[in-house]
Amino acid sequence: MFGLFPSVLADESLLEASDAWLAAHPDAVAALRRLVSENRDAVARALRVQARDHEA
Repeated sequence: MFGLFPSVLADESLLEASDAWLAAHPDAVAALRRLVSENRDAVARALRVQARDHEA
């Protein structure tokens, strides 16, 4: 999914903003919540990989 999240700028604040949006909009259209959730998970994965690379 391209264009929704600035993956190059993936950082904790983007993850936190995604979590906050999901918490604040429980009644949003299911398709939109799914897009935000899936992109949030991609950010979380990217952050884990970045942390792992930084350790190496």
